[in-house]
Amino acid sequence: MTKDTDMTVGNPFVLIGTFSFSLVTGNLFQQFYTFVDTIIIGKKIGASGLAAVGGTEWLIFMVNGLVIGLVQGFSILLGNCFGEKNEQRFAACYHMSKKICAVLAAALTAVFLLISGSILRMLGTKEEVYPMAKTYVDTILLGTPFLAFYQLFSGALRSRGNSRIPLLAMTVSSLCNIILDILFVNVLELGIAGAALGTILSEFVVMLICGYYFYHDGSRAGYDGSALEDEKMVMKRLFQMGLPMALQSLITSIGGLIVVNRINQYDLTFLAGYTSAVKLYGLLEIAASSFGLAAAAYVSQNYGANKMNRIRQGVRAGLLRSHGFWRKKHSEAVHRHLRRDGRSAGIRI
Repeated sequence: MTKDTDMTVGNPFVLIGTFSFSLVTGNLFQQFYTFVDTIIIGKKIGASGLAAVGGTEWLIFMVNGLVIGLVQGFSILLGNCFGEKNEQRFAACYHMSKKICAVLAAALTAVFLLISGSILRMLGTKEEVYPMAKTYVDTILLGTPFLAFYQLFSGALRSRGNSRIPLLAMTVSSLCNIILDILFVNVLELGIAGAALGTILSEFVVMLICGYYFYHDGSRAGYDGSALEDEKMVMKRLFQMGLPMALQSLITSIGGLIVVNRINQYDLTFLAGYTSAVKLYGLLEIAASSFGLAAAAYVSQNYGANKMNRIRQGVRAGLLRSHGFWRKKHSEAVHRHLRRDGRSAGIRI
């Protein structure tokens, strides 16, 4: 389970396919949780509960997107180090990433806890759901450190070609989240706070699992304080990788907040329906995000190993993996129509 995968050797098509399969499976488990979460909140709390969750989703995504985008950028540099077979440099970059994550998580949590109420007001959150929305978003924000270090540990594992541990962690976390939701919302009747508490405790669990397996091999995280390049240079390179991805998430979240502001002008039923639809739409993004992470891990390792030809091969393999199934099915359907239409026109196809 803890075995690293060297993606600088072997068949790119097989490597990317195997890697992405684990990610897709893990994301499916996570999506399954979101469906159950929506059902529990809808049945126990009602439309107001769904509206409170839906009205805060993009605000939470703004914070989470900044963290996830930055850390995904860090994992690309970690993948370069692994591809170079330079464990000392990997340890130095990881050590600096860990410090940045600690500061970032604390800063984001403090700042957004202070301004979350103002943002909800700006979004036009209805008075009848404002208390629930504020409780939900503030509780989720308290779990930002868990999210940051879970992303760091899982990103570091992925950079070394290990997608199996993140799959295990995501599966356990999703099941844990469902159990905690039932306990906190249905049994203990903690309301919307219980749903949020279940989420952050599950993030804590997934952080522990990924962290345990990452540190299980001491050589991965060992750092004796002597980097091959000074700390300022390491920090600069990490931010060069991470900031563009973080800003991309920020821009997306701003667009989402504008949409929520428009939706808040309608009644609660409309917002509750929007919330349910967004959960369903998440299924459509699973394959795309998983193939993207698989390709990023593959390319980062081969870039570090200076195997540019394999990068081109991997990009082609990734495109075939992501679009091959659809194209095959689509071409078969088109061919069937051509045969049918050709026969009706007296043409042999």
